[in-house]
Amino acid sequence: MFYLISGTDIEKVSKKINELLKDFSGKQERLSIFRFDEDNFSEEDFSGLLGASGLFFSQSAVVSRGLFSDKRSAPFLSENLGKIKDSENIFVFIDKKFEEKEKSDASGFWDFGGEAPSAVPKFAYFGPNLFRIADALFSGRKNEAWILSQEEMLKGMPAEEIFWKIVFKIKILSAIKKGETKGMNKYAYDKSKKAADHFDVDRLRRMSFSLVDLYHKNNKGLADLSCGLEKFILSF
Repeated sequence: MFYLISGTDIEKVSKKINELLKDFSGKQERLSIFRFDEDNFSEEDFSGLLGASGLFFSQSAVVSRGLFSDKRSAPFLSENLGKIKDSENIFVFIDKKFEEKEKSDASGFWDFGGEAPSAVPKFAYFGPNLFRIADALFSGRKNEAWILSQEEMLKGMPAEEIFWKIVFKIKILSAIKKGETKGMNKYAYDKSKKAADHFDVDRLRRMSFSLVDLYHKNNKGLADLSCGLEKFILSF
């Protein structure tokens, strides 16, 4: 399913995004959040979220800004609109305007501010493509992954945002190792197949259990997610 938000009133747009995420989170035991904009968009990473759920988290919320008005990403979204609509994951798109077809297929549409803005409003929580941290880690470049993660957390990126990218990568690799690739997007498969050759199912399962334990301890106040994540990366 997907939702659309447009308009010039940044405060109202931001409030609606937060309301949607709060509502989604209230319906899920664990909801992971992924964010894309015109700067960090990747067809491979976005494609991997069209049907991915079930490992550790039951659903993902994918919040995207400016993709329907961007020349690079718009054709991809139009081509995959049916998959986005049918996905188990939840997609929220923020843009300056939407076509009638997009509005009619959406599960919800909100327009704040009347005239469409000349540019899509910027939101502080959008940043670089954090998938590159997981890509570096599972490609044997743990020092690079550690440096990238530290740089982003120092800039204010929540550790949980990086945490979910690593969890998501483990899900993809596990599916490939088990041969459970039916319905997996070709982009996601091709990107991860080489890395999957360096891991066996048992090791991936141990990683998953370790992250589950860290997640629960963090929620109970028994561990710090950022420190635990750093330890996880450096122990690779």
